[in-house]
Amino acid sequence: MANTGQFSVIIPARNSGRTLGRVLEAVCASSLLPAEVIVVDDGSTDNTAEIARNFSCRVVPVALGRGPMQPRFKGAAAALFPLLVFLDSDVCVKPDTFGKLTAHFSDPGIHAVTGLLAAQAPVRRFASHYKNEYMNFIFRKKPRESDFLYGSLWAVRQRDLIIFEPVSEPFGSLVSDTEMGMRLRASGKRVLLDAGLEVEHLKEYGIAGLLKNDFVIPFMFARIFLRYGRQSDWTRKRGFSHASLAQTAATALAFFSLTGLTAFAFSGRFFFLTGSLLLGAAFFAYWRSFLARLFKTRGVVFGLKAALLEPFDAAAMFCGLCSGFVYSVFRPHREPSSRLAVAAA
Repeated sequence: MANTGQFSVIIPARNSGRTLGRVLEAVCASSLLPAEVIVVDDGSTDNTAEIARNFSCRVVPVALGRGPMQPRFKGAAAALFPLLVFLDSDVCVKPDTFGKLTAHFSDPGIHAVTGLLAAQAPVRRFASHYKNEYMNFIFRKKPRESDFLYGSLWAVRQRDLIIFEPVSEPFGSLVSDTEMGMRLRASGKRVLLDAGLEVEHLKEYGIAGLLKNDFVIPFMFARIFLRYGRQSDWTRKRGFSHASLAQTAATALAFFSLTGLTAFAFSGRFFFLTGSLLLGAAFFAYWRSFLARLFKTRGVVFGLKAALLEPFDAAAMFCGLCSGFVYSVFRPHREPSSRLAVAAA
């Protein structure tokens, strides 16, 4: 029989009927069960709330529609237990996830813990498999002592949770988990990234959806960089949050390589072709270990498809990043000082 721990699981959900049942089944199959599961239903028009109630979850209805962080705060305010575990509505925990996660908090010097997406997940589309492989590869290279949180799975003591107004314009608070991690570190708290805490991502991407996502996320990262970059020693660490300077430079290589190919197609000038091939070669040299892993674990066909998609995906990231900086010049985020507070235990 599974044991029950003194922690609350909080799941923000908006029209999550397709995946929420599988997420809650995985929670119920855990070797260490949460004392309560709170599903914050953010204005869903499908059967999200009904599914949550079928699993005896507490349902907190809200109508915010600005991303996941504000519903997380609502769930935290309703939680009855001192440890808060935040889980997305499209990720499945493994049976030992909660046990591993909560064990870290036996150390009073650890204030927050985060995990990462598993490379393998029960999804159908190529783009979904590619995205999970990519995110797993990126996060496994990050140090154990972290200055960010990854939204799919993270936990914090209730007394350490910082309530703030996340950057959410224009696409919602999609990178507010990184904001939370940076605020915790700025307040002297330790954030731990445990690469052994993997969750399976159930989200299905098509190619267009993947490119859109990978435009929007860097767009919002540009916005929070302008807000937190001066507070973070990103030059010494050669990166900001989970994005390294080299990784960011590689997106520029992809963009200008594809731009050169386009210019060659229209002009016929081999100068553009030569430059494009050189930039493309540098791009693939940077990502050679990732692609080698895909060829080894997923096979030749998958590896070739990934090699074809990757420069377009990286170019979309570069466009999102640049657009986010330009947008922020004209629409800087202004946080009401009255919205800043630290939640009491």
